This record gives sequence, structure tokens and C-alpha cells, in this order.
Amino acid sequence: MGTRRFINRRKVTDSGITGRILEMLNLASCFTPVRSFYIGLIVVTCLSGFAQDLLVLEKTGKRRWFSYQEGDLISLVTKKDALPVHDYIIRLEDSAIVVRGDFRILLDDIHLVERYYRNRKRNGALLMLAGGLLIGITSVNNALHNQPVLDPLFITIGAGLSGIGGLWFSQSLRKYKVGDRWKLKVLTGSLHR
Repeated sequence: MGTRRFINRRKVTDSGITGRILEMLNLASCFTPVRSFYIGLIVVTCLSGFAQDLLVLEKTGKRRWFSYQEGDLISLVTKKDALPVHDYIIRLEDSAIVVRGDFRILLDDIHLVERYYRNRKRNGALLMLAGGLLIGITSVNNALHNQPVLDPLFITIGAGLSGIGGLWFSQSLRKYKVGDRWKLKVLTGSLHR
């Protein structure tokens, strides 16, 4: 038999692992409001060390937004010279971004931001490849079995797959014009991720 202990004003019997678990519960219940406050303060202080500036491209009136932070790749076009910039963000300031080579770009000078979707490009290419392979494999199979080489059903399905893949592939680069609908902002010290 084990020893008897009082945990949370109830008498319990310590029997091996159960007793150890009850001891841990007793330790967890010893957090007073003051201790909880100090632990919370320490956690917030540690998390604030990870806070970074964030460049946000958001659509006004909607909940759609994209974010960039230091070290992210950004593609944009400036208003003055229509200069395309495709580079990494080195530093974010209140009203400007600095890209590699210490090239400072004001947020008011950005005409449009290009966003590249790798998954759309990859999936579109795979769908086009699948459509072509379907037509090719069924044609070879039909030729080997002395049937009409071009089967209209498989040509329609293969062409449909290739067409959808081509549309998806063409949507891999989207351009967002900064102005009335899309706004650029720098959020300082925001907690994210």
C-alpha cells in the first residue's frame, strides 16, 4: 500500500505512477495569481524579442492581404521611372523599403506589386503534361491494338486537361496595382506567424 496524502483537501492514496501524477497536479495548482502574472510578463517579454516590421499589401474593404518581411523576395514597379525591381527586402522603414544594394523605395512611389504563385505554375504545367501524356499513351495503345489511333473521347479529355493547365499556368503571376483598391502599409513591431 502507498502513503496517504492530502491534495486539494481530499485524501488520496499514493500508489506508484498515480501518486506521481497527483504530485504534479499539486505542483500545477500552486500557481498563484501573482506568479501567473510574472510568468505571463516573462512570456510577453520573450515574444516581443521576435517582433519584426511587416510590409502589408491589403485590399481596402476586404479581408485580403499579403505580407512581406525583411529577407523576403519582392517584385514591384515604381511610378516615376516604371523601373521593375525584383529583389530581397533588406530593411523596412516607416514610409519606405530598402532592397539589396541599399536602393530605397518610397511606399508612395510603388505603382504595382507582382506576386508569383509557384504552386499554380507547377500544377498548371503538370496538368498540361498529363493531358499530353493521356493523348500520347492512348494513341500508342490504340495503334498497337489495331484500333483507330485518335480516340475522340481521350482527345477531348486530354485537350481539356491541357487547356485548364494552361489557364492555371498563365495565372501564376498576378499584378496588384497600388492605389484606390490596394494599399501598402508598414506595421512596426507586429507579432505574426
